[in-house]
Amino acid sequence: MVDEPNKVDQVSVTSDGAYVLTIKDHWDWEVDFDHVQVLEDKLNAYLSFIEGGQMEELYPASVRLPLEIDIQFQFAPSELGLQFLDAAKKTIEEGGYKLTWNIATQADA
Repeated sequence: MVDEPNKVDQVSVTSDGAYVLTIKDHWDWEVDFDHVQVLEDKLNAYLSFIEGGQMEELYPASVRLPLEIDIQFQFAPSELGLQFLDAAKKTIEEGGYKLTWNIATQADA
C-alpha cells in the first residue's frame, strides 16, 4: 500500500520478461499535497530497493532486464497529482526505468 513506504507491494514479470514493481494506491485525492508526499516517499523507496541492490539480491533474474514501476490508483489523481506523476515519470525514465499508472474501474473493484 502507498502508505507503507518500506514495503514493495508486488513484483511480477510480464510475458516479455520485464519486471514490474507495483504500488497499490488506495488513497483519495482530497488532500492532494499529502498524497503527493506519500507517493513520492513510496517511489523513492522503490528506487532505493532497485538501485541499492535488493531487487537484484531477491530477484537475480531481473539483472539487465527492463524494470517498471506501476501505480494502481483506486481514485483518479488530482491536477497536482498528475503534475507530480509527469515529473516523476521523466526523472525515473532518465534513470533507465519505466513509470506507468492506471486507475481502477468499477469492474476492477
